[in-house]
Amino acid sequence: MKYFVLPYRGVEVDSKQLLFGMKKNEIHSILGRPERTLPKGVKYYGESDMYDAFFISYDEKEDVFDFIEFFGDVEVIFKEKNLFITPCNVLRSLLEVDCRKKEEGKEPCFETLKYGISVYAPDEYEEEDCLPETIGVFVKGYYD
Repeated sequence: MKYFVLPYRGVEVDSKQLLFGMKKNEIHSILGRPERTLPKGVKYYGESDMYDAFFISYDEKEDVFDFIEFFGDVEVIFKEKNLFITPCNVLRSLLEVDCRKKEEGKEPCFETLKYGISVYAPDEYEEEDCLPETIGVFVKGYYD
């Protein structure tokens, strides 16, 4: 399945848009019921709905969609590239990474505040051309 990143807006799948700020029932009407729901604070701050290849997180205060993280067999497309098969050293350039390269010994990920995309790649310190394990898309202000 292909998911197209809509920077700071959400993602598009099958010509349907999952937009940040949507309520759970709106997300469920597009995706169906999740495989399971994690309570607040287990994965991120608010509740999270787990699906086969990704999870959706909801804002703790307003209970609206604010983050999606892909980890399964999907294509996450941005600037006509599948981010999961793009090496991290290329992703840094493509995403114009402008902040927070994690330091050695810290969580191996980076985010771009320009596009609202995060990348988790635990092997990046050893191999600059490794592939990401997860790709996240987040609402403006998520990492503030």
